[in-house]
Amino acid sequence: MPWNDTTCPTCGVQFRGFSYAGRTPRRYCSRACFLAVLNAPRIDARKRRESDRAWRRVARRVAAKRGRTRRLMAQILGRELRPDEVVRHLDGDKENDDPNNLQVMTRAECTRQQALLWHQKRRERGESWRPRDGV
Repeated sequence: MPWNDTTCPTCGVQFRGFSYAGRTPRRYCSRACFLAVLNAPRIDARKRRESDRAWRRVARRVAAKRGRTRRLMAQILGRELRPDEVVRHLDGDKENDDPNNLQVMTRAECTRQQALLWHQKRRERGESWRPRDGV
């Protein structure tokens, strides 16, 4: 049945909520309780700055790696890569920059290939790509 009895995690009030098909059921009894959780301070400013610094370090490292692989492929091909071209690692290991492991393709081709691999892996596990009846 789509109706469920739930306790609000903010104020502790029991309420009866309606859950729509394919969506998560209501967790809060009112918009005020939801906004109280949404606007609550989560971490102090110093911790936030530290986590932002750590995130920026990771982002810089990833960006440098991406640029390094593109520069390596441009050097191998003897030309600059177009903005719509991506460098793909054939074995999936992003640390393996062996020229035999790199392939240049357009973003559309890469997306298509990733989708095919995703569907193939799901089929191998015996899963349907479209869940039916809550399965």
